[in-house]
Amino acid sequence: MRSSFLLYLLFSSTLAFCQSIPSTWLGTYRGTMYLYSKSSEPLGEVPVELVFKELEKDAVWSYKMTYAAPGQPGYVVKDYRIERVHDTLFMNEGEGIVLPMKLFGECLMDFYSIEDVDASKTYMGSQLCRTAKGTLEFKVFGGSMSPLSSKEIVDVQDGTFNLSTYNLGFYQAVVLKKVKK
Repeated sequence: MRSSFLLYLLFSSTLAFCQSIPSTWLGTYRGTMYLYSKSSEPLGEVPVELVFKELEKDAVWSYKMTYAAPGQPGYVVKDYRIERVHDTLFMNEGEGIVLPMKLFGECLMDFYSIEDVDASKTYMGSQLCRTAKGTLEFKVFGGSMSPLSSKEIVDVQDGTFNLSTYNLGFYQAVVLKKVKK
């Protein structure tokens, strides 16, 4: 099991040499984001607009996502930059917040954790994927980093390791359709 994982890591590391946002992703997109929590039914929805522009050829991109409209509940503007440094992509959110990202095929992904004021920790991840139809699908998910369960697993070939499971606390998804290049 571990040998397969190591082969996967070796193979995926070779993909890091071509990290760049494809020009086909650039433009203005709109869609409706559905918000999920404890139920399999959405607890809400919010209109979203994404404006994706190249600022410096193969090096810096503007990534501006607007949720709702001014004066409406849920109105937020996330005006970030994606920067390529030595063939690695980073989401620069400003104020010293920089998240490493990875482009796997047609999906740009990140994963991180946040420690709240009460010392509880939450993991979060997002992915932005381009579909064959030319839309972008954006998904955000996260939950508590307190394990639901932990189990020691003994593998005759690879030895002993621990497996911990975590609950998924929220999920947000939107299909973004291009409205302008």
